[in-house]
Amino acid sequence: MSDWIRVEDMLPENNTHVLVSCVGGNVDISFFCLNREFLRGAGNSYSRSSLGKPSGFFQISHQYGYQITHWQPRPAPATE
Repeated sequence: MSDWIRVEDMLPENNTHVLVSCVGGNVDISFFCLNREFLRGAGNSYSRSSLGKPSGFFQISHQYGYQITHWQPRPAPATE
């Protein structure tokens, strides 16, 4: 499995599912999207625009109150 990437340093590719690590130690899978309108129906978002960098939106961040700090690509599925 790859190393964790800080959201302040780099965001995932648009329209992908990634593993996320959150304040408090929660780890989960989240969909990442650059288009907030696409996710607006669920009221979810993550933004780093206040840091002067491009923003992006993790589906799970507000759905469960998670503050996402790091992410990494999902591992390949198991094979038999």
